[in-house]
Amino acid sequence: MKPVLNILYRGPLESCNYDCHYCPFAKKKNTRKELLYDKACLDKFVDWVSQQPYTISILFTPWGEALIRNYYQAAIIGLSQLPNVKKVAIQTNLSSQLAWLEKTNKSKVALWTTYHPTEIKMAQFVEKCQQLITLNIKFSVGIVGKTAHFSEAQQLRDSLPKSVYVWVNA
Repeated sequence: MKPVLNILYRGPLESCNYDCHYCPFAKKKNTRKELLYDKACLDKFVDWVSQQPYTISILFTPWGEALIRNYYQAAIIGLSQLPNVKKVAIQTNLSSQLAWLEKTNKSKVALWTTYHPTEIKMAQFVEKCQQLITLNIKFSVGIVGKTAHFSEAQQLRDSLPKSVYVWVNA
């Protein structure tokens, strides 16, 4: 029996397109050189995964927002097509365009999304969630557990189908 590997990938990316006051990743912007290095690391990882004889599940938890980068989208698409990849999931603020998800093997892709009330209107975020439902992409929705966000957390729960798992990040 082949071993199953569960991999948490956290590359050198450490910047975000959001500016949440409570988040350290909003305070840094990667340079072009750093982004090229991040891409090289990700490409090396994807190549390594493609050569493994093991069944692999991958969770990307970047120190920032990765899906605004085309090379992360391409990596998710490519990994989802590999026969040895069971699942590929990524943490995201859901700010990128979503049409690229059409190219994935949807049975293997999942998004761990987080709603940031200071950065996007709830109606816009819920619309993004509706797009994921239409695309048949598995996802969960979270919100940072700040006291100021409690009423919005309830409103978010009420705005989404009951089948969508909603969580609060402590």
